[in-house]
Amino acid sequence: MESIQWLTLQCPYCGEPFNAAIEPLCDIQDFIEDCQICCRPIRLVVDYDPIQQQADIKVFTMDDC
Repeated sequence: MESIQWLTLQCPYCGEPFNAAIEPLCDIQDFIEDCQICCRPIRLVVDYDPIQQQADIKVFTMDDC
């Protein structure tokens, strides 16, 4: 059974790294996560390929939405 994977990403606002969790069982995930440093909302779009077990992650500011 696959479990949650933690990834370190860079905040598009302050540039600091932050941790986000993705669920490998879901093909596409689209959610809002607050930066753990500057507290601004970040939109994460995750496209998970279960065959290659890799995630393609796009990080957006709320202005980009």
